Amino acid sequence: MYLNIIKRLLLVEHKNDVLKDLIRLRNQAISSGKYTLDGYKEKIDLHLLFDALARHFLKYSFGDIIDTESGYLHKSHMLANVLIIRYQIRTYGVDN
Repeated sequence: MYLNIIKRLLLVEHKNDVLKDLIRLRNQAISSGKYTLDGYKEKIDLHLLFDALARHFLKYSFGDIIDTESGYLHKSHMLANVLIIRYQIRTYGVDN
């Protein structure tokens, strides 16, 4: 299921932009101190991750392409959320 979501996020006109944005987003989040390099490996409440995914999805669905807080594509945020959710479920299960 998650791989299908990831594939759909990447099957866009600007897939290279999404991947570049994802890398920049990660670097910005780490350099700003908002997140740590391996923070995604710590146990995270799945509700928070799904809330973030839904928030970016809804904004994108209503035509808001760029996240105003970060300046990066909502699709990049969604991809990051899906990758972290996938890691969390594989590592900690769905009851985390």
